[in-house]
This record gives sequence, C-alpha cells and structure tokens, in this order.
Amino acid sequence: MLPEKLPLPAASAFADDLLPLFLSRCRSENTRRAYRNDLEEFFGLFFEDGRLSLENVRKVTFAHVNLYIEHLKRSGCAENTLRRKIAAVSSFFKWAEAVELVDRSPVVRLLVQLPRASKERHIVTLSREEARQMLEAARAHPRTGIRDEALVRVLLYCWLRRSEAAAMNFEHIRKIGAHYVLRLPRTKKGTEEIVKIPPHCMTSLERLAAFYGEARGPVWRSFSNNSRGRRLSAQSIYNIVARLAREIGLDRRIGAHTLRHTGITLAVQGGAPLHKVRSQARHADIQTTMVYVHQQDFLDDNAADYVHL
Repeated sequence: MLPEKLPLPAASAFADDLLPLFLSRCRSENTRRAYRNDLEEFFGLFFEDGRLSLENVRKVTFAHVNLYIEHLKRSGCAENTLRRKIAAVSSFFKWAEAVELVDRSPVVRLLVQLPRASKERHIVTLSREEARQMLEAARAHPRTGIRDEALVRVLLYCWLRRSEAAAMNFEHIRKIGAHYVLRLPRTKKGTEEIVKIPPHCMTSLERLAAFYGEARGPVWRSFSNNSRGRRLSAQSIYNIVARLAREIGLDRRIGAHTLRHTGITLAVQGGAPLHKVRSQARHADIQTTMVYVHQQDFLDDNAADYVHL
C-alpha cells in the first residue's frame, strides 16, 4: 500500500524569512556566514524591516542591484569584495528562481553594471629566501617561538586556509603507514579532506605538544594573559603572519593565505607534477592550479627579459 502523499508547502509558508532556507543548502559555514552578511546588507539598504520576506524579494529589480553596486563603489569597497557581494545576491535570486518564488532573477548581466573581471589573477607570494626569513623570525620569539614556527611550517607545507588552521586539533593528526596526515573536518568544499604532514612539520608539532604538556585539543593557542590556552581565531592566525612579515621588513600585505600561495608556488617551481599539486592544495578545479603555473611561466620566461640595450 502506497503511503499517503504529503501536501506541498504553499509559497506563503516561506513569507516570513527566506534566508535560513537558502543558507541550509550551503555546505560551508564560512559561505553561510558570508552570504548571510551580504544579503542582510543588501535588503537592509532598500527595505525598512531589512527582512528577506517573500514580499520584499519579489519587489527587487535590476535597478536595486545597480544602486547597490554604486553604493559599494562610493563607500570604497574593493573590487574583489564588491564582486563577492554581488555573487551572493545573484546566488540567492538564482535559487529563488529555481524554486519558483520569483519569475526571474534581477541580476541579469545585460542590465546590471558589474565591474569587469581582470583576465589575469595575480597571486602574492614570498620568495624562498623570504619564507626562510619568516621561519627564522618565528623561531626567534622567546615567548611564542615554538608555536609560531610550527604554525608557519604548517601553513607553508600543508597549504591550509586560515579557517582550516584555526580549526586544527591534535586529534585530527593521524598516522597512515610511515606517513602523518591531517584530517580537515571543515574545508571550503564543506567536506572532510586530508593533507600530508611532512616529517619536519610533524617534529615541530610534537615539540609544541610537549610544550603544552598534552597532545589533544586545539593546536594553536593564545599565550596572552587574558585568553591564555584558548583556541586562536582565524583572524589571530592572520595577525601572527602579518606581524612576522613586518618584522622581516615586508611592507606589502602578507597574511596566512600568502603562505599557502607560497607553498604551492615553490612546489610548482620545484617541478612537482600538476596532479600532485592539485591534490595537496585540494583545488576543486584544475584551472585553479593552472593559475600558479601560468604566473610562474609568465615571470620565468618573460618577453621583457629578451630586451638588451
């Protein structure tokens, strides 16, 4: 006997707030947080109650999107940030169109004045010598040297994003045969992944565990008086790398992600096969890995190098 059919929810069932329903489809917590902030900003700009109600959603036109872009430009919003915010709005309305809450998304390329995307993505990296200097600067700190050196090593060799590093626990480290790996429960894809931990990184992590007196709990902990022993946030990890960059005289903006870019670039320079680079970097698309290869090819054998006066 067939089970009784369940009634389909009417559109009015979504009238109060569509945001939780939309965010439930996002696998990554970071994506959910970014989309929430961007969409609340967009609707708060045009509607007094600021809610993503069905009524408000159906009032949005391409003119609202263009006005939002102009607002972001006037407020000095960086181009990458602007594109991310519009991508959040576009993703929401594509979903609303797919579930038939709106007839058509208002983010239409022919009607919305999006900034032109750069054809080439420029990746900021450290040179091999700068990376060595940063490791030495981290090691030299009398109070935080053990932690900071291990952090820089892991970011350089395991190619972690700062949110992934912040979520690290000693329990996530596993031994597979003769090798150590790090299990990443929180990744950009929203799925669990693993990366290899080179032996010298493992030595630094074991030294750090001995310093803590335990090999469990958060790997990166605060040494400050008011939060000693607590897990470092992703922002704190960024700040540590930025401080070390300033200490070795780098005036450009350097953060935790720079070390990920540096490690990948050094692997490409060292001749690592492309599929192995992609695997350790955990790139969903091989074209993302190719960006590092193209940039290195462009710099190593540039036409300007053939000009001799």
